[in-house]
Amino acid sequence: MSGIHPAAAAGFARSAEAYERARPDYPPVTLEPLRLAPDFGPLEEHVFPNEQHLDAHGMADRIGSISFVASLPDTERAKVLKQARALAAGGPVTVPYRTEVQIAERR
Repeated sequence: MSGIHPAAAAGFARSAEAYERARPDYPPVTLEPLRLAPDFGPLEEHVFPNEQHLDAHGMADRIGSISFVASLPDTERAKVLKQARALAAGGPVTVPYRTEVQIAERR
């Protein structure tokens, strides 16, 4: 992310402990079964970079919309959202994203 004050980022990292405790532990995603499946043709992969430009309110909305943040107890969620707002308190920040798309035609 760009445009974030280092002290705000450090504060968010400290408050993110609640966020990390609530984060589900999903198994890693693998595309190997799809690559090996006889019912599908070659796998085509595309990556699309994009960015979100967020002010303090938008940053809190973005982080607050994550399911495991939304499910935190009220006091813990409030701390995380306060720190999220602090990340963009100095002005809008840029949050980079990558969208990965895989396509395989059925034979």
